[in-house]
Amino acid sequence: SWRALAIAELGASHDVVRHIDMVDAGWAWSNGDVAGGHQRLEALRRTTPNKDARSISGIVVDAKGAPVPGAVVAAGAQFNGDSLAIVLPYMDSLGSLRTTTTDSDGKFTIRDAVPRGIVVAQSAALRSDAVEIADTVKLVVQPTSRLSGRVDLRGIPASRVVFAVSRHGADSKTAYAVVAPVTRDGTFTLDGAPRGQVDLAVMIDGVDGGSNMVVKRADITEPEVSKLELAVPAAQRTIRVLVRSTVGTPSQNAQVMIIPSTRPAKSTLKDLQTQSGDLGGFNVILARPLDRSETGLGKPGDLVASVSVPEGLQTACAIGLPATLDQTLQTNAAAHGDKIEVRCVPIGDGVSEVVVEVPPWPRFD
Repeated sequence: SWRALAIAELGASHDVVRHIDMVDAGWAWSNGDVAGGHQRLEALRRTTPNKDARSISGIVVDAKGAPVPGAVVAAGAQFNGDSLAIVLPYMDSLGSLRTTTTDSDGKFTIRDAVPRGIVVAQSAALRSDAVEIADTVKLVVQPTSRLSGRVDLRGIPASRVVFAVSRHGADSKTAYAVVAPVTRDGTFTLDGAPRGQVDLAVMIDGVDGGSNMVVKRADITEPEVSKLELAVPAAQRTIRVLVRSTVGTPSQNAQVMIIPSTRPAKSTLKDLQTQSGDLGGFNVILARPLDRSETGLGKPGDLVASVSVPEGLQTACAIGLPATLDQTLQTNAAAHGDKIEVRCVPIGDGVSEVVVEVPPWPRFD
């Protein structure tokens, strides 16, 4: 196996072996072994130093305002939870994550959290909404619900499909979801869903990676909601989106989004993320450099992303990204969504290729 070969050549403690183990644990989770996959991922998670770390103090209370001792608190730039816990430790980007537990008075302190991001708390089946990182925070844990239902997979392998639920109306600074795998027959079960107005999402990976997403709004009021019916996006055509810089220097990276509605030619990332539920979800793809052998509308320096989308009204949007795609990027996107420009162009009937011109990623220092 690849793992045995890597151990033989590099040693059991090498990062390549650990990466193989993480991929294998993630595969187990995606194929329905939520408990086993989660436990293995947690064991493989490493803590890395946080640049410009800050101290966070706060309190966790229940719906009646009473302090909650022994609650788990997690703070990080960006993360999701699953049926087991408020953190699904899926990849190395979670090295910046910090967790702690509250004391007998429901209070906690995290001394080396990321400068910007979210904080979430959990006490058994009670969970809080995500709140923005600040010097002092108050987290209210409330009852959650179990959601179950079926996804029409439309021929997509179940291992590529994830069901997710998030608080409707959350902005880019407090984006957080609870996720669950989908079984081969399309069924899913998710514990820990927030109650009230939520967005239910079905996500699959796109042609070049990323997420192809459909969102449905729901009002969750009962401890258990069953027989939910959703479907993966009906992909019927492939669109090639060319991303071109508005300045002389080519874009080094770019994110492409295909949205099933009309969009203004210019907007912000915050606007787009806030409206994602109302837009019915959208495909998110990381563009790649254009190969010289590729024909069409491309020019030297362009980036390209190919994505399968349904027929009908579509809009291609893009954001120019910096050269390094790391935790700082996620932190800045969460903190400065109102300053990050999104450019969009409509995709007409019968069109298979469009060009979106984007400005460079802004400086935040």
